[in-house]
This record gives sequence, C-alpha cells and structure tokens, in this order.
Amino acid sequence: MVGLNILRKKKKFPEVILGKNIYLTFHDITPLHITDMIELEEANPNFKKYLVINYKDEISARAYIEERLQLAKKGKFIDYAIHINSGKTIGGINIINKGYKELNLVYFIDKNFQRNGFASEALNLIETTAQKLGFKKIFIEIDLGNEASLQFTKKHKFNFYTLYEDSVIAYKNI
Repeated sequence: MVGLNILRKKKKFPEVILGKNIYLTFHDITPLHITDMIELEEANPNFKKYLVINYKDEISARAYIEERLQLAKKGKFIDYAIHINSGKTIGGINIINKGYKELNLVYFIDKNFQRNGFASEALNLIETTAQKLGFKKIFIEIDLGNEASLQFTKKHKFNFYTLYEDSVIAYKNI
C-alpha cells in the first residue's frame, strides 16, 4: 500500500509517523488482519463491544476486511498499527476519508497500555498529519457505554452532535 490518496495533488499519509513515545505504521489490510483482531479480543474481553463493526463470526470479519480492502484500493482507507518505541504493537487507528476534507477515525489501545498518554499521542500525530494534508475535520463514533472514549474525546475538545440509540458522533475541527 502506498498511502491514502488525499487530494488531487496526490498528497498521501506517510507509511510511518514518528512520535515521542510511539510510532504508527501501515498495517496491511489482509485476511491476516482477522488473526490480529482475534488476538486483541482475547487480550481485551471488552474489545468487541467498542468496535463500530462487530466481528460476530469469521464471515462478518472477512466481509469487514473485504470492505476495507476495497476502500484501500480507492485510496479512502488506512489502517495504522500503534507501536510503543520498544516495537510492541499496542493498538491501531483506522482512517476513512469521508471526502469534503473530513476523516472518520476508529481507534483502540490494548487495556494494558491505556491511560499512559499513548492514545493522546496517536491522535495528535494523526491530527497534525491530516492538517498538513488539508483535512479540516475529524469524526469518531463512540458507543455510549464506552465512558473512557467519551472522556478521551471531551479531553481533546471534540464536540458531540448526533446521538443514536447506543452511540454518539464526536467531531473536531483541526
């Protein structure tokens, strides 16, 4: 994968984004991604509950991967793995280009690495990169039961505007 096509000028998200305590790398969208999801689920029992797309079974997981592959081929989707500087993968961020200079984010940090500033640093890295590429707004859908993500987005000055039965949309101008 060579990057998320952003504008007609062919600006792209980089394959690696370096931070102070973490770095982000492209995470290939392949059927192996399903194995990664299963490992995260085993280490984090609540993981499924907070996904926008719920992996109910292998067929659902494969359908999700296929949808993401198609978006990636069109330059509309990137899956970044989040690594701490020791090299350990601790989570991920999915970026979907919504058009209109807007991005959707889905993120996850392994429970053993939460509340250490890694999610904040990852969000800041994505915001800074997206700004440089001309994006103006970021959206995140949050399950109402995910109090940690609700507090996280409030802390990072996201606004809330759409309330669904069990989730809310947070957005932030960047």
